[in-house]
Amino acid sequence: MGINGVWGNLGVASSALVTGVIGQYLGWRFAFIVPGIVTILIGIAFAMLVVHEDRKGSKQAAAQARVARQDMWRV
Repeated sequence: MGINGVWGNLGVASSALVTGVIGQYLGWRFAFIVPGIVTILIGIAFAMLVVHEDRKGSKQAAAQARVARQDMWRV
């Protein structure tokens, strides 16, 4: 969670600086286009690299553990 907090907040904090520099040197339209293209490329790379969970066999049984009726009051 610490890594997510650091990089997530760093992205939010630096976004104004990055788009300001892009807008200053390339124009206000590119301040929208460049971050949009970068975000789309990162999203595509993430979708291609993410490992999908396989829920067959014992993993599926463990994920669907049953609770006895007399123990449901604790849940």
